Amino acid sequence: MTDVNKQLERAKKFLEKNRTEDAIDAYLAVLEDAPSHPEATQALGDLYARQEQPERAAVYYGMFFDLLIDPKDETKALAIYNRFLKNLSANQPPERIARYAFLQQKQNRPEEASEQYGKAAELFTLAGREEDALFCLERMAQLEPENLSRQVTLAEVAERNGRNNLAARALLRAGQLATATGSTEESLKYLAHTPFAATEGDPVFLETYSEALMRSGQLDRAREVLEKLLRDRNAGLARLFQLAEQYIIAGAGNKAVEVLSLVKKKMFADKRQNEFAAQLDDVAGRHPESIANRNISKS
Repeated sequence: MTDVNKQLERAKKFLEKNRTEDAIDAYLAVLEDAPSHPEATQALGDLYARQEQPERAAVYYGMFFDLLIDPKDETKALAIYNRFLKNLSANQPPERIARYAFLQQKQNRPEEASEQYGKAAELFTLAGREEDALFCLERMAQLEPENLSRQVTLAEVAERNGRNNLAARALLRAGQLATATGSTEESLKYLAHTPFAATEGDPVFLETYSEALMRSGQLDRAREVLEKLLRDRNAGLARLFQLAEQYIIAGAGNKAVEVLSLVKKKMFADKRQNEFAAQLDDVAGRHPESIANRNISKS
């Protein structure tokens, strides 16, 4: 019989005789020889909990939680954490909290998962481990896609760590959320700060940016963005019709004609004459006098 097995037998005999302290010593001896021994680790957590020593129990329950890495043990791992560790999260290493958050995410509990990722991110940041904090912040942003502050925080940390593509995605989402709530200036602030190299040819970004520019009245700047989108990606035609209409409303009919002429040339080249005619009729229906007095034919 190995020393580990001998110590396990001793511990069990001590427990039968209600000699708890001696059983604890025996289980500690097991961990000296086998630091990842699950039975001894859980037993120490149980015994310290029985002695009403929650802090010491949490040490061993935390170690036991870390040992439950097999997928079939996930339910047990969650039960251990919920019962013995959750209320002592300030004393848990951030890796453990992040893993608990991941298990909650797999259980389709997004609010709880996001909260735990947040706690882990704070601890990682305090330890100067921003890359690990960034992992947690990204998960939080995914779990709460409608939360503007989550996107902004993710973008700030991502940019600080040279993760420009991630920062760009977060700022784009922040811009979309701000635009949707009518906060045009805030949207422009986020979109204008987006790393150029990560968004130069991104059609989603360019359309979102152009929409915010139009809402703020910066029609010429929106035109530059949309013409680039059309030229580089053959996209943004619907937004160009919107821009033309905004020029009409602003009393800049000549610029509206220029935009519509550009759209017509492109759509006719793509053999989309009927679609152009329908879109032009739509605009003309809302601004009949402006369109009627302009030299814009459907053919």
